[in-house]
Amino acid sequence: YNAILHEKLDNKFILCVFEDSKNHLWIGTKREGIFKYNPGSGELINYTSKNAVTKYYIGDNNLLCIEEDDFGNIWSGAENGVCKLDKKGFWFESYNDCQIRCLEADKQGNLWISTQLSGLFYYNANDDKIERYKLLNDRKGFRENAIAIRFVNITSDSLLWISTFQHGLYKYNIQKDIFTYYVNDPGDSISISNNMVK
Repeated sequence: YNAILHEKLDNKFILCVFEDSKNHLWIGTKREGIFKYNPGSGELINYTSKNAVTKYYIGDNNLLCIEEDDFGNIWSGAENGVCKLDKKGFWFESYNDCQIRCLEADKQGNLWISTQLSGLFYYNANDDKIERYKLLNDRKGFRENAIAIRFVNITSDSLLWISTFQHGLYKYNIQKDIFTYYVNDPGDSISISNNMVK
């Protein structure tokens, strides 16, 4: 536990920590923005909405999750949307205005974004756009946009797992564009035990 981090972050409410491909530590906090720590040089940078006139500006100070895509861009999810730090510079671009729960990058440099009450979003690296992703249209699917997703995770075989607060578990085969839906069924002993999936 580095003395610099101890001194600067001792009284901070830390919500998430992420280590990128360059071994930099990204530390998301409540109300204090995001800190980038370089263990090699000892440099600690604070990106915050208070730095509106500097290159260390970020739109929201409550950081809930951090991710790195295959292009080396750092993404941060906050209570008021998602931001991207381009690897060539020190400025953030802001996208949408939903409370972000989780970020997960795939092998194509795209980003899957789960939200608190707005469903699943997808960032297409080719178009540089974020759009709401429609999972299923049948009675077992996402019947409305106001759905809470807890977590998204991509496995090595390109399967996207989506856990929700009340709507069970989804498995999406990205390459084949096939969904499988898992829900608790009291009459089925091998179904999942609860529709609230962590």
